[in-house]
Amino acid sequence: MNSRDLPRDLYGAQEGAFVAFWTARGVAPQGFTLLVTADEARAQECFFACECALGRGPVTPGDPAAAPRVSWLPSPESCYLEVLSDPSVLHARMSLLAQLHFGNLPRVLVASVAALTRRTLHRAVFDALCVLVGPGVRFPLAELGRRLLEAGYARAEVVEDEGTFAQRGQVLDVFVPSLPSPARITYFDDEIEHVHLFDAQTQKRYLPLGELTIHPVRETVLGDPAGLRERLYRLADRSAFPSTKSRLILERIEAGEDFFGMEALVPLYHEHLVPIADYLPPATKVVLENPDALRFAHQQMLAEEGARHDARVADRMLAFPPEDCLLTGDDWGLGGFDTWRMFPGVPPGADGRDEDFVELDCRLHVPQPAHGEPLEPLRELLRGHLEAGRSPVFLTVDDPKHSAIAKILEESRFPLRTPPAEEPLFDLLEPGTVTLRRGHLRRGYDSLDLPPVITEEEFFGVKSRSGTARKGRARPALASMEALVEGEPVVHQLHGVGLFRGLFRESPGGVAGDYLLLEYDGGDRLYLPVYRVSQLSPYRGGPAEKLKLDKLGGKTWTATKKKVSGRVRDLAEKLLQSATMRESRPPVALSPDDPMILSFSATFPYEETADQERAIDDVLADLTGDKPMDRLICGDVGYGKTEVALRAAFTMVAGGRQVALLAPTTLLVEQHLRTFSERMSGFPVKVAALSRFTSPAAQKETLAQVADGRVDILIGTHRLLSRDVHFARLGLLIVDEEQKFGVAQKEQFRFWKSGIDVLTLSATPIPRTLQMGLVGLREISLINTPPQERLAVRTFVAPMDRNVVREAILREHARGGQVFVVAPRVGATTATGAGGRVTHSVEQWAEMIQEWVPTVRLAVAHGQMDAARLERVMLDFLHGAVDVLVSTSIVESGLDISRANTLLVMDSHLFGLAQLYQLRGRVGRKNVRAYAYFFLPEKQTVTPEARRRLLALQRHTQLGSGFALASEDLEIRGAGEVLGAKQSGMMAQVGFETYLEIVRQVAAELRDEPLPVENDPELHLDVAAYFSEEYIPEPAERLIWYRRLALAPDLETMASLKEVLTDRYGEPEPEGELYFSMMELKVLARAINAVGIGLLGSRLTVHLDRNTRLDPAKVTARMQQGLPFTFSGPQRLSAVLTGATETPARLELAMNHLQTLLSCVT
Repeated sequence: MNSRDLPRDLYGAQEGAFVAFWTARGVAPQGFTLLVTADEARAQECFFACECALGRGPVTPGDPAAAPRVSWLPSPESCYLEVLSDPSVLHARMSLLAQLHFGNLPRVLVASVAALTRRTLHRAVFDALCVLVGPGVRFPLAELGRRLLEAGYARAEVVEDEGTFAQRGQVLDVFVPSLPSPARITYFDDEIEHVHLFDAQTQKRYLPLGELTIHPVRETVLGDPAGLRERLYRLADRSAFPSTKSRLILERIEAGEDFFGMEALVPLYHEHLVPIADYLPPATKVVLENPDALRFAHQQMLAEEGARHDARVADRMLAFPPEDCLLTGDDWGLGGFDTWRMFPGVPPGADGRDEDFVELDCRLHVPQPAHGEPLEPLRELLRGHLEAGRSPVFLTVDDPKHSAIAKILEESRFPLRTPPAEEPLFDLLEPGTVTLRRGHLRRGYDSLDLPPVITEEEFFGVKSRSGTARKGRARPALASMEALVEGEPVVHQLHGVGLFRGLFRESPGGVAGDYLLLEYDGGDRLYLPVYRVSQLSPYRGGPAEKLKLDKLGGKTWTATKKKVSGRVRDLAEKLLQSATMRESRPPVALSPDDPMILSFSATFPYEETADQERAIDDVLADLTGDKPMDRLICGDVGYGKTEVALRAAFTMVAGGRQVALLAPTTLLVEQHLRTFSERMSGFPVKVAALSRFTSPAAQKETLAQVADGRVDILIGTHRLLSRDVHFARLGLLIVDEEQKFGVAQKEQFRFWKSGIDVLTLSATPIPRTLQMGLVGLREISLINTPPQERLAVRTFVAPMDRNVVREAILREHARGGQVFVVAPRVGATTATGAGGRVTHSVEQWAEMIQEWVPTVRLAVAHGQMDAARLERVMLDFLHGAVDVLVSTSIVESGLDISRANTLLVMDSHLFGLAQLYQLRGRVGRKNVRAYAYFFLPEKQTVTPEARRRLLALQRHTQLGSGFALASEDLEIRGAGEVLGAKQSGMMAQVGFETYLEIVRQVAAELRDEPLPVENDPELHLDVAAYFSEEYIPEPAERLIWYRRLALAPDLETMASLKEVLTDRYGEPEPEGELYFSMMELKVLARAINAVGIGLLGSRLTVHLDRNTRLDPAKVTARMQQGLPFTFSGPQRLSAVLTGATETPARLELAMNHLQTLLSCVT
């Protein structure tokens, strides 16, 4: 059907029904459609609906720069907030402008009225800032770097985030936001030789590009330098802005510097800003969803921005009038396009029908569930459609291959199809079959004009939706486990704890090489060749300032390791004894695939992470096994441990047993009661709680119901351990944060644990290496996978501004939410030095905020308050009686308060990066947009170091590498708690990595599986081998590569590492090639269990371990066949390399001989 044949007004098309109507008639595939919504939340819902109908795949398969079928134009923040804006929003907008500018169009573009009416760069300016490169193009490298800076890209040491670039020799990496991953441009002189996409994590190239268009990444790029000064001074005069400040801003803009509030000054950078509509093709079809709501949202936005503008002018700050940044007219620049209007209700005068509109009856009538059969209504609905010869579609939140509901439908013998999610939905339907498709719609639809679409969310509740995976991620190469920091303590396997003093080029015996300098007690120094860097690890385990260095050559280190090993063995033996003494008990008489359990699983309002699914499977396998479960679930706050407990509890109750949940505080009891009650509603499960806030009469009634079995799940503090608590048929004990209970209470746990299943939850994560090392000693499931967020936390960094604080609080309050305000100090402090700046106390911040926002209910909480009062404040906040909680960072960070979705951190420079990541984890738990503001003191200059830290916070708006950084200290604590060693200080004596290695060895020995001892062969070579500063400029990067090569277990890994290094830095210099050969020689030496290799001139010497793997008979036979080795002493072989005089040839011949020896290994 041609779009011009459609009525201009469409009524009654709710949710995804309009998209289905639009696409089923072949309108959307015919061209480009702009769908305008009233707000961002609705824009995202329409985006998901369009993606479901049109498919996710790109228009041109295999083209990484091709536009997806559906795009979403995000809305930036206010024009007048003096903050460092979220770069991901700016990058997404500029990427979309590039698609529109170059005609690389999606089928549908979804935009809110706020996103659409924000002015942007003129197309001529945008085009001038773009750069086209490709193989064979002459484009000097220095000139390309300059053009990237002009387009807003930032220099970086390593490219891992959008909008950054890095140059190393003849290689330039750049991450263009419109691409799925960064691009690597390789030069030969001034000519581009290759362009490839590469993986930001592995740094490996994977796809060659014939050409690459690099577009600008932000609007604050200088498009009209000539008129800058005039525009600035004209605006300053109008705003009564001091001339000294005007000159400073002018200098910063001309120098290309970033500063707070620069996004509010976009009209300074450009003479003319234009509507987004200027980028749309002439044949664009515009659909306005609910025009009345659009007009209201636009007018409301203009009023709010006008008020913000007036406030800035009143404060004598630079502020352009709203019309310079926003479209103020009613048509939003869309007047020249074909336009359709979609209305949610019935048309006026609906009795008469004419050609001016069409009314769609898209209501889906869902049968009511029968008691105990939650899935029968779905079966009934599907059967009815199939019997009528229709092609129903069932949308699952998860991948249909893993959906519990899809599994039930399959077992119910429904004819199912699962077409690829990349293809248009309505092209793939077959009569008489149920089509399963992953998609997000709040409500399905049914009409004679359309195939019926039924959603999982309609039956089991709205689930949190995962946004598009973030393209930039921190590389493993920069993980803290690999980083050695100059001046920081390190642990040497043989010599103990010392200080790392740096990387130096030394030439002992006239042979140049790189060495790590270590300093020990008394100033003793050790120069360690870089090929032995694997013997070092960063010291983690306690405060560095309290650390005692070991004496080089002393005996204390060996004695300390022996002592720690003995204590670890004692603890491990107790764990092993506990595991073997568990009594047998009958398993839960219920299968995890039971329809009731699958129905309960479907009500989980999020998508399970991979770790969560594994933990759930582990627990359900334990419950259906023949021994009582004793499993520990470890994971950070908000990572989904409670859901694992819920699945276990429901399975136990469905099997006819009772469940007890112990929590250390009344607040957590209240939280668990709310969570369990909400999730169990709709199922025949009774949940009750005991705490000191429960009245005596209610407690008596609850205890009676527990004793006669009417209460299925009882939640409480240590009150549950009282003698008057009796269960009729207790089957499962869940303990939340066991480490927070006292010794006497833990003794009572042991009495309880006899013969029942026990599940312990811990918010202190442990490293996966420790989990693997404890296999057979304690059952542990890790949830280290970050949760999938529907919307990433919008993160802003700003100088303290009461207008920003006030607006952030009022915005959250207006949508019915709550606000966390975190301050670093309980008491006020004054900084020393010039200015004597004051850091306000929690109470002072509370007073100021109450003055700025008098309409909100505010409370204060910190660790020095009386425990009962603190608990009452937190309980009020949990129950919604408090709007704004002003606290320190230590107050109940484990609480999951779903309505608190705005975080304000005062004096954020006083927090560590890990702390800030954890603080931000308090918000963004539910499927609403969360905001985090990190404030600096007024007039505080942003140093390069501080800026890097703040940009790291903004980059990692979704958890991932941030979790690894924030949880490092928690892993150390968690490892001690797993073995009951929290107070022992064992890790502080030897360091975290050494402690883990000791645990691994002890556990293996107790399992009668002793670990093989790996040699680290000594190399005595007259070969100058290293990576130069010109090849890898950063010492930290060179160290990482030295460490990776030293740890390579075989030649295949070595070859892969060489490929990655060459890909990143270009062909190694001769010394670098020799270093690779030297490390390959070391790999072969380790394989034959050699303790040393010598290569001096033409003589090759191999020193063997007493437990060598070489078979003497095989070696002798090889010698007789011409292998030029002779036995030159005990465990020593020697050979003369004939015919090789150059160093590369000598190394190659030495490797050939070692390869021959390798064939003699038994």
